[in-house]
Amino acid sequence: LAPEEILSLLMALRDNLLACPEEVTLEVNPTAEPDRVQGWLQAGVNRLSFGAQSFDPVVLGVLGRHYRAEQTIKLVEEAARVGGRNISLDLMIGVPGEAWRTIEVNLQALRELQPHHLSVYILEELEKVPFRKVWEQTPRSEEEVAETYDHYRLKLEEAGWSQYEISNFSQPGFECRHNLKYWRYEPFLGLGPSASSHLGSFRWTNPGLLEEWAAAVNSGEVNLPEFIELTPEAELKESLVFGLRLREGISLEKLRRRFPTFDFSRLEKNFSRLAARGLLQIKDGRVSLPPEKFLVSNAILAELLW
Repeated sequence: LAPEEILSLLMALRDNLLACPEEVTLEVNPTAEPDRVQGWLQAGVNRLSFGAQSFDPVVLGVLGRHYRAEQTIKLVEEAARVGGRNISLDLMIGVPGEAWRTIEVNLQALRELQPHHLSVYILEELEKVPFRKVWEQTPRSEEEVAETYDHYRLKLEEAGWSQYEISNFSQPGFECRHNLKYWRYEPFLGLGPSASSHLGSFRWTNPGLLEEWAAAVNSGEVNLPEFIELTPEAELKESLVFGLRLREGISLEKLRRRFPTFDFSRLEKNFSRLAARGLLQIKDGRVSLPPEKFLVSNAILAELLW
């Protein structure tokens, strides 16, 4: 979006929702024009998230990214130069062709750029499809990916980025606010095509095609094929699944207040049993995953809930 379009959008939010967002994030492709960055900031964007993916040309080639690491570096430096005070970078790990050289190249770039926030994502199975041949030629085992993840986790912590969620790290005070709402299972409203919302016990997703969404808005008749009402049990399970992604974990007192009719006896037994095995931590009225167990969170949650 052009800066003037961003400004128009934010003004519409203010006028119609009486909301002045504290955090306005714009996702930025490294191929964006550097001279647009200042305009975005002046329009009201106060957080820029750059999809770097990697600073290793081999990995960028495997991912099919048509830009060079130097472009990302130049764009991030320009953002800082013109007043960007909250800059985030996305990295992808577990990619075919990734080596220890890749990790050092990425860490060196991060030390030099000093972004306020980092997201480190592991390549998912479905995302491997476009480069299946490369994957088969240079496969990465689960053990190798886990070792890579742990190396990033420890090195980023040493360099001043605190891990506050399974895939996310930040300097103090720069945690991503809108993502925290999802992980803390707080209500949110999504606007636009494919946007999801969760208000009360209801969750829905808007039509995905721009033309379909625009026609529905103009006619006042919006078809929501993915509109569901969650049961209290489903909401409890989801709040645990999302909340245990956070390093802070979940407040047991808040959980009981939110679900006053739920019998927590079996759940509390499971908490204690898993804590005795070192798979959960229970401290000061909160339940959390030990950071070294983040990568096996799905297995722990399955044992906890089902």
